[in-house]
Amino acid sequence: MRKIGTLLLVSILLSGCATMPAHLAKQPNPKIVNQPYDIVWEKTINLFYANNFMIEKQDKANGFIQSSWIQAGGVAGGYFSRMMGGETLMLRLTANMRQIEASATRVYVTCESAYQNTFGGMQPYQRAEKLEKQFLAALGD
Repeated sequence: MRKIGTLLLVSILLSGCATMPAHLAKQPNPKIVNQPYDIVWEKTINLFYANNFMIEKQDKANGFIQSSWIQAGGVAGGYFSRMMGGETLMLRLTANMRQIEASATRVYVTCESAYQNTFGGMQPYQRAEKLEKQFLAALGD
């Protein structure tokens, strides 16, 4: 019986390590890009790849692009490179966009960061707001 209790406790603790928040509390500021939706979509896809973010999910009809989690080293010139005590800083980039006029598109970019421990569990850290701003600036006006 004691083994079952110990196994139950360990499984509860490990499952808690794998959870991530569904959304971040503070929404990023949008950027209005004075270009048609299709052009902004292609620019955004290209920026993901240019900054080493591999796309995991995309839905052009709903304006959604999300990268897989990547190690922070090497992203944005190594700005986020950081390792601490067996934990690796990981990043995931998400872009949401909507056409608001024939030649204007509203874009939101969110960059989540989390520490991944040696067992693969993820602990949320903070939004990488500086990278979000750099990404939006690269889209142009």
